Amino acid sequence: MAATMMTLLAATLLLMSSEVANATLNYDGAAALTLGLSKLKPPVEEATTRIPTAEEVITRIQLVVEDIIN
Repeated sequence: MAATMMTLLAATLLLMSSEVANATLNYDGAAALTLGLSKLKPPVEEATTRIPTAEEVITRIQLVVEDIIN
């Protein structure tokens, strides 16, 4: 009985470690792909990356709501 439990425990640990390794490889692959794709993109203009102010956001929301109403 003890040998069966130890075998089951060892098999479970091996399965868990392979799943963790697989997830790590998938994450590393996705990160490498993302990094590679970001290297291919042209540089973004600074004007397009500017964070809008609260007033600009509120104005934009008001315009969208007015468009929906009309």
